[in-house]
Order: sequence, then structure tokens, then C-alpha cells
Amino acid sequence: LAAAASIQPSASGVRNVVFTLVRGGDDAAVLEERNKCLHRALEGGELYDEVAFTEGNIPESVQKRMTRIRFVDVANISEAFAVPSFITLPAAVKAGKMEGSVSYRHMCNFMSMLWYRELANYEYAMRVDEDVCLQKFESNPFTEMRDRNLVYGYGLKTTESHYETVFTMPPWVRMFAAREGLTAPPPAKTDLIRADRAEQRQPGMDIF
Repeated sequence: LAAAASIQPSASGVRNVVFTLVRGGDDAAVLEERNKCLHRALEGGELYDEVAFTEGNIPESVQKRMTRIRFVDVANISEAFAVPSFITLPAAVKAGKMEGSVSYRHMCNFMSMLWYRELANYEYAMRVDEDVCLQKFESNPFTEMRDRNLVYGYGLKTTESHYETVFTMPPWVRMFAAREGLTAPPPAKTDLIRADRAEQRQPGMDIF
């Protein structure tokens, strides 16, 4: 596995990367199918590297079948997958008697900011999860973003229904845009339903 300190492009002409985070097991199996879709969708476009961050549990035999992917062990990114010292986990979660969403929160922490540092040597990075099959692009996304001098883009097929995301993401995006001097996106439909959904919040739900 490559070291995850500062990943270098595979060649001097490679400025793009497609990345994901996989845990092994079923993730590894569907990753192979995801790759077939990805290669078809980006065929004939700009060069790109493929990186899969893992917890070091992808079998060697699986890695050998996916030769285009660089597997990077996140064990070298300790702060991404360690519980901070100021956080106290409930005893039941520590004992494995209750699901505390710790692994999911580790993923959120890594995917929100830390991946950027690891892939900072590339100009454009595209996250494509292992369970996503890209069908086609009207134009190559890397070329499109570079030609239009864009800094961020996303694709969404389904309506976002995760409460915490709907409630917190739009205001966070506007705050970040204002802080960085970027043009804030116009109010989305999700903004308009935030007040309605606030009344439906269930006890015990966390808002990040």
C-alpha cells in the first residue's frame, strides 16, 4: 500500500484523480463493478489516477485484480480514524453492545476535509463511492471544470432526505462561500423545507 502522507500523481501529465473510501468485504466486491462503469464513463477523456483509501483490509488478491487503483491505508492518517481525546464514548458503544455510528463519523470526518490534504498534489479530484455506477457524462467532467475555471461541482440523482444534512448543509455552504470570497449558491428547495422539518425532529437525533 502507498503511504498516505502526500500522494503523488502517477505521471507528470496526470492532474486529475478519482477516489473513494472502502472498508473491505462487500465494499471490495462492488468496487470492481464500479470501476467498470467509471472506465466506460470517462473513456477517451483526460488522464486520471484512481485512489481507494482503505483500512488495510483489502486482500492482496483483490488488489491485484484492480491494477489501476492505488490502495492507500488510512492507518497513516491517524487523526481521521481515531476518537479525539475530548470525546467520551458511552460504555455500551465501547463494549460493542450499541451502535454508536463511530465508523460512520470517522468516514464523515475524512470525507469532509482530510481527503483534500492527501490529494493536494492533483488539480481536480472526483469522489465516486464504491456503490455508484456512473452511466455517462455529456462532457468530460475534468475538462468541463478546467475550461470553465470551476472549483467545485456535484451530481445528485435522488432527493436528499437525511435530516441532519438537509438541516445543516445549506447554511454551512453559504457560510463557507462567504468566508472564502466565493459566490454563494441561490437558496435551494431544501432551505425552504428546513423550518417545516425542524418541527419533525425526533428525540435523540444529533445535529453535527
